[in-house]
Amino acid sequence: MKIWFVLRRDGSLADSGIEQSSNSTLLDEAARKTVGRATFIGFPEPFMADQETHRFSVDLQFRPAN
Repeated sequence: MKIWFVLRRDGSLADSGIEQSSNSTLLDEAARKTVGRATFIGFPEPFMADQETHRFSVDLQFRPAN
């Protein structure tokens, strides 16, 4: 699955969503909640200096616990 999220320059979460579903509502919702609970560091001024937010995409793989 792939999830996207938008961070503000200070590291706070502006928005998030599912870019490519896992085909499981439970796993998709768990991924969104995980991103929502995460703490992100801000990005420095030189990085995308003309933008106050930046969109990231991450591939996630869920594996059963052993």
